[in-house]
Amino acid sequence: MIRKFDDRQYVLSALVKLGIGNMAADATAGAADAQRIVFPVGTLVLRASGHTVQAFDGSAAVTVKDADTTYSNGVDYKAVGAKTLTGFPKYFPAVSAMDVFVVGDSDATGKAFVNLEYVIEDRANEVYE
Repeated sequence: MIRKFDDRQYVLSALVKLGIGNMAADATAGAADAQRIVFPVGTLVLRASGHTVQAFDGSAAVTVKDADTTYSNGVDYKAVGAKTLTGFPKYFPAVSAMDVFVVGDSDATGKAFVNLEYVIEDRANEVYE
């Protein structure tokens, strides 16, 4: 017998703001002061994107990684525009985290975002009739 699957959920998003206020001097300092996104059991990260919306006046290199994979390692975010993050979709069967940090020497201007879109297994917000 075919059972109608009617559970639906919204895609969730974690938006990480990167700029002068949270820029590290080097990768060691960046990793120690990263912005951490924690995902619950059964998270499927569908896609990720990076966007520089205000050019940095110096260097700005962004790293996005979890315990096993680096999706963006020191990618140049200095110029305005979209940035590529590879390795998605990715499923996390256990509680997991991603760290995002920016390293550079900009001192006056610059703003970027990293956006991670995900769903969680067995989570439903509404029922489709």
